[in-house]
Amino acid sequence: YDYTLIAYAKQMADQRLRECARQREDVRELLQEFTKDFVPAPPNDTDLEPEVDGIFGCSGASISWNAEKEAYLLVCPRSPDQSQASWWDGEAAKLPGEECWSE
Repeated sequence: YDYTLIAYAKQMADQRLRECARQREDVRELLQEFTKDFVPAPPNDTDLEPEVDGIFGCSGASISWNAEKEAYLLVCPRSPDQSQASWWDGEAAKLPGEECWSE
């Protein structure tokens, strides 16, 4: 993995988020809500890279690029029990300030 590229992408995303939060009160409030109780966990060498299955509650999930739609496609096979236990309902949620990322 190119950790320098990942760090640079994170820096750019953080900058864009701060700019959007300055322009949009709803984004600023959402950001404050997410970060008010956040306590970073100490690094753990075995958990450096989360798996798609663990994030979305799937079994054998994959992510691929759909060039036609210019978007990522998540394939997330899961049982009814996994679906009920997951935070993700299977739909792409629209968040306040989404247009800040489409520039």
